[in-house]
Amino acid sequence: MGCGIVGILADGQDPEDLADARQYAQNAGVTYPVINMPTDGDEIFDLQALPVTYFVDRSGTLVGVPIEGAQVNAYAQAVRDILAGNNP
Repeated sequence: MGCGIVGILADGQDPEDLADARQYAQNAGVTYPVINMPTDGDEIFDLQALPVTYFVDRSGTLVGVPIEGAQVNAYAQAVRDILAGNNP
């Protein structure tokens, strides 16, 4: 669809949590890059729930509506809507 995925780990400040997250991603078959959120990341993203999915365009602007929870089945439709210009 002309899109990419980057995961952001929100609770990887502790080495043990980071190791657990790596193992989880490996077991889940995650093939996209996952970065560790900076300590002030909750201020940057105004996190209300985890997990949450944000859609960002090439210029770094948030687009569409964030998807709260692990609603993986909703991603494809959200991307189609955004690419069609139907993003609120």
